[in-house]
Amino acid sequence: QAYRDGKPTAWATSGSPVEMLYSMDVQPMLPENSATVSAAQKFSQNFIEIAETQGFSYDLCSYFKTNIGAVASNAGMTEGGTRKPTFMLSTDVICDTHVNWFQVQAERMNVPHFTIDVPHVVSNTNNRQLNYFKKYISEQLYEFVDFMQEITGREYNKERAREVTENSWNLSMVWQDIYNLRKNVPCPISTRDTFGGLFPLFCMPGLKAPIKLYKRMFREAKERVNNGIGALENEKYRLLFEGIPFWYNLKYFSKLEKYGAIIVYEPYTYALDKFK
Repeated sequence: QAYRDGKPTAWATSGSPVEMLYSMDVQPMLPENSATVSAAQKFSQNFIEIAETQGFSYDLCSYFKTNIGAVASNAGMTEGGTRKPTFMLSTDVICDTHVNWFQVQAERMNVPHFTIDVPHVVSNTNNRQLNYFKKYISEQLYEFVDFMQEITGREYNKERAREVTENSWNLSMVWQDIYNLRKNVPCPISTRDTFGGLFPLFCMPGLKAPIKLYKRMFREAKERVNNGIGALENEKYRLLFEGIPFWYNLKYFSKLEKYGAIIVYEPYTYALDKFK
């Protein structure tokens, strides 16, 4: 729709401040989401092999190689392809691959690329260092505003930015409320609900529509809790799942449920909540 309307678009990695894109009326596109679409439809293996024939190592990230292969194949969006953007935005806050991934694709597509370098906080990081980190990141965000203004020809709207940030905050708060309901026995929702419900938090923070969706999800889960209804008819085991979902084999989690096992917490789906 953004292409049809003539709006500027931007590839963005997970962990990027997509709220800043929405505040400038730039439509975010997230190749990681597209890669999950490819995996769910069993297209990703072919795309990965295409990337490897181009010299990318077997050991590199499957999300990255799926995107390389999909773009090289001119795959449609329903197959996990991602169109050429106006510019690209990356950050190393979650994964070092993100920066190199977008460097490669920005050079291939001949589009501008802005990356935000985020220092990592470790156990011996002191307050002086933390204050420097905040200043360092803030300066980059101001630079990114200048970058967007130059490319789009638009002025940064502070009121719109406040509105988008407030929407993002509200979305995160409802997601946390949903998560807290999973502490109940029996658990009212399964990991399939959170894996499927993750994407608005991932790519639509700042908009109002996903807030309504999450509030509805919360009400349904709360009603289950009040009535003692669990996602499983007979809950026996409560599990934690660490790692990225098997997008190519989500039925695996259904198999666990056959044995009365339900996953009640995944750091992956919780970590993408920016205000946790």
